[in-house]
Amino acid sequence: MIKKPLMLLITTVGLACPMTGRADVVTEWNLKTAQFTLDARLLTPDANRVVATTAVSVSDALTATAAKSSPLLVKLNPSPNASIDATVAAASHGVLVKMVPAQQAAIEATYQAALAKIPDGASKESGIALGKQAAQAVLLARADADGSASESYRPSATPGKYVPTILPVALNVPQRKLWLLASCDQFRPGPPPTLESAIWARDYNEVKALGARTLLGGDQSRRLRSCRPLCGEHARSRPCLQRPSDSSCRHGQ
Repeated sequence: MIKKPLMLLITTVGLACPMTGRADVVTEWNLKTAQFTLDARLLTPDANRVVATTAVSVSDALTATAAKSSPLLVKLNPSPNASIDATVAAASHGVLVKMVPAQQAAIEATYQAALAKIPDGASKESGIALGKQAAQAVLLARADADGSASESYRPSATPGKYVPTILPVALNVPQRKLWLLASCDQFRPGPPPTLESAIWARDYNEVKALGARTLLGGDQSRRLRSCRPLCGEHARSRPCLQRPSDSSCRHGQ
């Protein structure tokens, strides 16, 4: 069963594919790609990278069949007569066998089964060649994007500096080559208020009041009024694997 976070990523990246690619074959290979990452037990950052790289390879290959839109990463020679099914299969296969080697046998079997359904001919051969070319070009363009540097996280004990309550994972991801952003902190918010600021004192007092066992003045409804909107949003946005039941957020209701 494919987990919801990965499904959301597949849907988002898949929207980049040109409309000339039939939705069923593109979606079919998106689902296969996700399943291969699950079967290989890849960590989420690695699985996301495989899904994104495969989707971009497929998208740029399909762009070459249409010649009506701009590629996401690599520009290929136009191939208007290439089989869409063969193009998508070859582009996906070319990336998957390189990035998910533990599933190579299953990937190869799936690829050959997909090709067997496509009538032989020049269109099929052209699609295979185009898909392979797209996969190779995208992999080459992203060759230095694996972020394989070792973890360098060290907790801080400086007063006023946020420290995660759990050990952070995959902190080397920001070192990877970006797809679209100019930098990892392009949209990062500013620093938190200082310990001496009025905002920090206000927020601290609010947390202290709302988190107290007995609220000042005995106003228990204040906590509920503050919690309900946040709990509702949290319940809607959490991934399914973190939701043991639909009755989550009982404490805020």
